Amino acid sequence: TGVFDDNCGADALTYYYQYGSAPFTEFEAGVSQITIENGDTTVFWMVKDAIGLASDTCAQKFTVVDVVKPLVVCPNDTTINVLADCQAAVQLNVATASDFCGVESIQYSVDNATFYKFVGSTLDTTLAVGSHTIYWRSEDVHGLISDVCEMTVDIKDTIVPTVACPADIT
Repeated sequence: TGVFDDNCGADALTYYYQYGSAPFTEFEAGVSQITIENGDTTVFWMVKDAIGLASDTCAQKFTVVDVVKPLVVCPNDTTINVLADCQAAVQLNVATASDFCGVESIQYSVDNATFYKFVGSTLDTTLAVGSHTIYWRSEDVHGLISDVCEMTVDIKDTIVPTVACPADIT
């Protein structure tokens, strides 16, 4: 805040701040805390004395820059048995993401391929028999990308092979 004084003493002063389109708000000197959004914000300071005389305003510019990447948490690894054709149509749980400024998107990649923006409540895909890695990341509203987490999806072939014996030969 600014340094405020009055010829009749600072003890009788009432302090105010204002930013954006909000009206001037009274605060207690040395105690008040305001929340400023990402970007540039100009705060105006003003003081009134005991009889209501108001000072000029002074401006103070704050620049807030989001430098904290979002967080992403992967679902647990899973194993799925195939039903036919040596592949499985799977519905996988989705990673969760959080960020102080807001999450723009959650993205995924299968087996280290291109990342795609996730839409929906489950990841529906078809995977062949074998071990697959699903990579998850998130992007916040200011374009910061989280670290990547990964989950392993094992597709197991548990179908016993069959044999059809030819007819006996005599």
